[in-house]
Amino acid sequence: MLKTAEFAKMCHTTKDTLIFYDRIDVFKPAFVDSKKYRYYEVRQAVQFAFLSHLRDIGFSLEEIKEFIKRPNEEKFIKRLEERSEAFREEIEKAKRFLRYTDGILELSKEASRHVEGVISVERKKERTFQYTPFLKPCSFNTMREYTDFLFESRQDETTSVPWGYVADFKRDADNRLVFLDSLDFPLKRKGVQLLKLPAGHYASWFFRGDMNEHQKLFRKKVSELEKNYVLTDKAFLFDQSSVLLLGNGEVFTTKYEILLIED
Repeated sequence: MLKTAEFAKMCHTTKDTLIFYDRIDVFKPAFVDSKKYRYYEVRQAVQFAFLSHLRDIGFSLEEIKEFIKRPNEEKFIKRLEERSEAFREEIEKAKRFLRYTDGILELSKEASRHVEGVISVERKKERTFQYTPFLKPCSFNTMREYTDFLFESRQDETTSVPWGYVADFKRDADNRLVFLDSLDFPLKRKGVQLLKLPAGHYASWFFRGDMNEHQKLFRKKVSELEKNYVLTDKAFLFDQSSVLLLGNGEVFTTKYEILLIED
């Protein structure tokens, strides 16, 4: 037989926990002597470990107490199924946050390595995003126009700020960016629309400025690229590299990518 302190040490818990569990009839000692000292058998460590596991996976003490008093296999299995599903949802959520965090980290590191406005060309693997088409194509002149449109168009989304955008720049005579879709990391759920960015060579650059400066520089970069490459008509914008907005909130950083047509 083990004293309370000895049993607590063996089970990696505390005396107070064992005493509390005894008082609420969740885990009782094997024997209590005339002086009210509690004693536990070594075999009880297995039962205590299982109880601790149930606590770890979200069972309340009241639930555990109820199952001890009135064992019900059907209810117990149902409760385990509920916790299993909850953990799967949490895992998917954690994966999404991890992808989002890694994405911001990658873009931020990439932005710090690149000279602003300098074009680089590199081959990228196929990438998949969840996308949400806008009800109508839009172009913006100010950050206020952009934010008003953004929050109105994404009221039903899980996040108000998307990961990136798809924009057309050949439908406008001045090569202004016309926004078509918003991009997010894909979620494993039914009804999600997926957009695959094909593997290939992409021209990309980073730029920090206000909305008009972005539009102006974009037109300049397209003109530069068209001297040496054939361009697709879509640009992909990834601006979560810097919701690190400067002072007045009008200035932001965006990474631009355009897929080049290869011979």
